[in-house]
Amino acid sequence: MIKSFHRTPFIVLAGVIAFALHWTFEYRQTQQYEQSKDHIKLQILHINDLHANYYPTHFWGQNHKISPLALIKGFVQSKQNKYQNSLFVSAGDAMEKGSVVEYLSGGRSTIEIYEQLGLDLLTLGNHDFAYGLDTSAEFSNRGAKQTLSANLQFPPQTKSATQAYKIFDVQGVKIGFLGLTAAPYNSKNHSFPGPYYEGMSYDYNFEAITKKTIAQLKSEGADIIILLSHIGIKLDRQLAKSLNGEIPLIIGGHSHTTLRGLEKTNGVYIAQAGRYASHVGEIVLYINKQTKNLDHIKYELHPVHPAIMPVDLHFNQFIENTLKWHTADWDDVLCRQTESLQPKDLAKIMGEALINTNKADWVMIDSNLFWQDGPKGPISLQDIFSVVPTEIQKPGTTGYSGLYSVELTGEEIEQIKKAHVRDTLNYIGSKNLNAQQFYRVFTHKKYALNLDYYYKIKRPVPAQQEVQMFELYQAMCQEHIQPYFESAKHHH
Repeated sequence: MIKSFHRTPFIVLAGVIAFALHWTFEYRQTQQYEQSKDHIKLQILHINDLHANYYPTHFWGQNHKISPLALIKGFVQSKQNKYQNSLFVSAGDAMEKGSVVEYLSGGRSTIEIYEQLGLDLLTLGNHDFAYGLDTSAEFSNRGAKQTLSANLQFPPQTKSATQAYKIFDVQGVKIGFLGLTAAPYNSKNHSFPGPYYEGMSYDYNFEAITKKTIAQLKSEGADIIILLSHIGIKLDRQLAKSLNGEIPLIIGGHSHTTLRGLEKTNGVYIAQAGRYASHVGEIVLYINKQTKNLDHIKYELHPVHPAIMPVDLHFNQFIENTLKWHTADWDDVLCRQTESLQPKDLAKIMGEALINTNKADWVMIDSNLFWQDGPKGPISLQDIFSVVPTEIQKPGTTGYSGLYSVELTGEEIEQIKKAHVRDTLNYIGSKNLNAQQFYRVFTHKKYALNLDYYYKIKRPVPAQQEVQMFELYQAMCQEHIQPYFESAKHHH
């Protein structure tokens, strides 16, 4: 009789051995290329989707606050010392969501901070257009040595120096970069194929525009072409499949994907370094001097943390000074909260505040628009913004999380409640509704401007902008109404 045995440990062990052998082979191969005199080495350090997450914060084990960007700059400087040829690039979305100072300064703080970051290249992301056409154009001129976007063009009067592509001569090898920018988003949070602002040229046929730009780069003698993309991992993969090896590498953004190692699709490597200043990617290309072909590629993904990255203290101080200059009290304590409040609690408390202070009859607030719990302990302006950030969609308009008022009948409110089956939408107001009576209802811009789309309310319903959720939370905090916070929470 043959005794049975459990195969899982043997399968796991075999997998571990295979991985170890593969890693050992890759390491030895990389070391050979590192020592080779027949190859040019090009280091590319890349970031994406920082979304203004540059305010100094506490890292575990540190006594003072450090900006993630001060760590990134210190790390980049230390790494660039190792290679003769090095580029520092960003795949878009420097702006929005992270810093309350950026919001209050209309993007100015990000322009000033990125101007000192030291980027060689950046591709514009969709959020980099949040604060108006002129601000976006200025950022394109000051955020890096060169800004790229092959599918967008600014109007001439903005004097943006954005280009479709850029060629670097690296020890006789021409390395071409092209950039792609995703389409804008509307008040429904849906992407739409239109201009960011009037007068801009745009083309969202990414495959066609990429192939056209590759042909232009090759006509100018580019030996190796790299795509700096802000269209997301899904479209990056589709492009890789369609390009048939015409480019070896896509450095991506937009989808906030953390790729621990290079992904390979149809012979094209894809890299992306997460979001919110969480990582820096390090790519090293080993290019044959004679054939000018890419013979090998090395990749590492580095977490942003002071335990492994040196801080650029001068840049850290510059960031602190810039934030204070624009908004002196951004980090000051406004109020204190005795315990953390979950999004559903915050929605109910804010709803009752609107009824009491803004003469609302009914309030509908979606818990999903709170990005985290209301913090326990001392609360600053930045803490409040981190709970309810303001996404400006469509670009140049009021924030996605803005609260609007509409006049609806009791029958229409009941229709909305039946249509919205998700438990994240919180209703605050009287339970006894008169079907024909009109009520002043506060809800998010997304719903207020699109009642037909979401709730099949066919009649035109004018919507009036009232307040940003961030500003409402700030007002409640500044008025020192913690007892109200507590009583409202326990009441529910």
